[in-house]
Amino acid sequence: MNPTILTMLEEWVDEEALNLHNKSKHVMKIVPEHRKLRESTEINLYREVE
Repeated sequence: MNPTILTMLEEWVDEEALNLHNKSKHVMKIVPEHRKLRESTEINLYREVE
């Protein structure tokens, strides 16, 4: 386990809900703060296969 890695798992009803979340006040505030602490970023989006 690496204490310098932050992993967040989130599930959204649809892409519109995710986009609304990403534009929310709390996300707009915390994301720039997280960027100050990191060396790199990796974002993985997964979609359910039906």
